[in-house]
Amino acid sequence: MSCNSQSPTVVHEDVVKVINYIHKTKDEGAILCFLPGWEDIVKVERLLPSTGDVAVLCLHSRLQDSDQQKIFYRPPPGVRKVILSTNIAETSVTIDDVVYVVDTGIHKENRFDNDKGVMCIDNYWISQSSMIQRKGRAGRIQPGESFHLYPKSKYESFSTFTDPEILKTSLTKILLNSKVYSNNMDALQFMSQLPSPPEKNSTRRAVRELKDLQLLDEKENLTALGRTLANFQLEPKLAKVLVNAVVYKCVTPVVDIVTIFSADTELFSTGLVDKQTVKQIKSQGCKHSDHLALMRLFEAWLEIMDENGESTAAEYCADANLIHHKLITVNKLRKLHFDYLHNELHEVLPIADNYSDNDELVKAILYSGVGTLLRHRNWDVVKGLSGKRRKSLRYHREVGLGFKTPRETERAFQRQHSINVNRKAGLKKKVLRLSRNVGLGFKTPREVCYCFVYTFQSQGFTSMVLGLTA
Repeated sequence: MSCNSQSPTVVHEDVVKVINYIHKTKDEGAILCFLPGWEDIVKVERLLPSTGDVAVLCLHSRLQDSDQQKIFYRPPPGVRKVILSTNIAETSVTIDDVVYVVDTGIHKENRFDNDKGVMCIDNYWISQSSMIQRKGRAGRIQPGESFHLYPKSKYESFSTFTDPEILKTSLTKILLNSKVYSNNMDALQFMSQLPSPPEKNSTRRAVRELKDLQLLDEKENLTALGRTLANFQLEPKLAKVLVNAVVYKCVTPVVDIVTIFSADTELFSTGLVDKQTVKQIKSQGCKHSDHLALMRLFEAWLEIMDENGESTAAEYCADANLIHHKLITVNKLRKLHFDYLHNELHEVLPIADNYSDNDELVKAILYSGVGTLLRHRNWDVVKGLSGKRRKSLRYHREVGLGFKTPRETERAFQRQHSINVNRKAGLKKKVLRLSRNVGLGFKTPREVCYCFVYTFQSQGFTSMVLGLTA
């Protein structure tokens, strides 16, 4: 393994050498190899020799159940089973015939990046307790051996235990809940009382985000909207998206998309092993957006369930490579999200779908929940080297886009978003036309500007970004 990096990497050739050594020199028994992710599993599988005396099986949480069950079957005499697995086999799965463990000491982990404001997945070294768990997988019913592909000095540098989840995740939902249960106790004071307090900067960032979403006021007290969204079992940004969908009367598609992506589950039976087929199936729903494509596939399944029953819906899933029972789970979550809206908002706003067929509005509502990527700034788009260009440069530096000069910023903006930044009036007229099409009722470019509705080009389609307020 590459031991001199904060983000360690697997040397796949070394892993294969150890597996081959065990196969050629050791007695019978299955080999369990721990790898960080699917890409590493595939690379090691390809490097292993294709001989009749080795049966290579893969184990990953996103593989379909039938493939995962194969790891429990015993191979015929003279054939050694080799299981390439993520850390799902560390504690969640016990395989009786495993005698040898190959431990790379690396796993993939989701951690919240406070600078970027998003969850990032990367390779990290495991903890000492995880190493003991992996070693314990060898020889569950007979003596076994474990091979660890890192030096003792690296093991001694591992943390004793896995970091608590609160140190690796966004604190916005936790803080919002804490305000309800602690009667608006100061955020830093509340967090300092936890067994493993997060960094103060992480707490301050979460407070700023909740204020930006208008869920906390300037004194860190819950607003009426904040108290309402605390009842939603969703990240505050996504809960705010659902509220915006009610305001702009496109509730059903937004609820469906939020539910599908917040469920964080693989809906396709071949999602890992045959991505090209999945891409073709998605394109039948929408060629420009994964969000809209999955929404339409899900809604087609719902329609079949309602009209033709579960057996016909299961056939539809088989034809579309979808996993029927996971769609049932998503549908249960969808009903919960609709219940949140009806219970909290039905007396204030009607739950309506007047503009659900307008894809641009649906995408705009979704964008309204990603404030870490798109922010409103109060300056006009004007010609020449102006305060706008200096401000835009400062903004791009803030969000980490890496532009070094105002000219670089302007060129990238023109190239990536296909908007002529020198045509102030033309941009406003284009936005005004779009706003009239979706029935938002703006009458003049100035009105549009004050409501800060912008259009931009992203991945081949034009979208609206609405700076929505409570």
